[in-house]
Amino acid sequence: VSTTTAQFVSIPAAVFNKLNADSGDSYLLRFTADLTPPAAVCGVAGTLASAGNGWKIFLWASGKLALVVSAGGVSLPYDTTIDGLVAPGVEHHYSVFVDGANKKIYAWIDSTPLTFGQSFAGVIHTGLKCRIGGDTDTRGLTGKWRALRYVNCNGMSLGDVMDLVEYLNLSAEV
Repeated sequence: VSTTTAQFVSIPAAVFNKLNADSGDSYLLRFTADLTPPAAVCGVAGTLASAGNGWKIFLWASGKLALVVSAGGVSLPYDTTIDGLVAPGVEHHYSVFVDGANKKIYAWIDSTPLTFGQSFAGVIHTGLKCRIGGDTDTRGLTGKWRALRYVNCNGMSLGDVMDLVEYLNLSAEV
């Protein structure tokens, strides 16, 4: 829990790389945050390096979010939310489910899907840490973070993961 504004939260590579979507592993990354939209587009969470493979939720100055995925060096089309969704002083729940077994990715803002079942082929695992709150170790996003979860979802159905996301969202409200 960060009760004051912070930047650069991350899951170290030694922990994050215990699950590898390229090898068929599935995982859920989920957290609650009160974010201040940046002056220019900036990463909220993810593994996408400046060039290469991975995924990342991006936030624009307008308060719009998008999930960007690059697999095997191919940038996939991405869906965005409406402008003004993210505003200072308003908490949202952010969830990303990478289904390595079926090569699909899902993302939710609160209980609303951002990307639902986007297929990917090729390499998506980067071997890097999972950054939360910035693109790099020197470019960060201002926010308050809590209830961070990194969950092994191997063997779970999409329905099971959706139930888990809803449960975590509800439990974060108390």
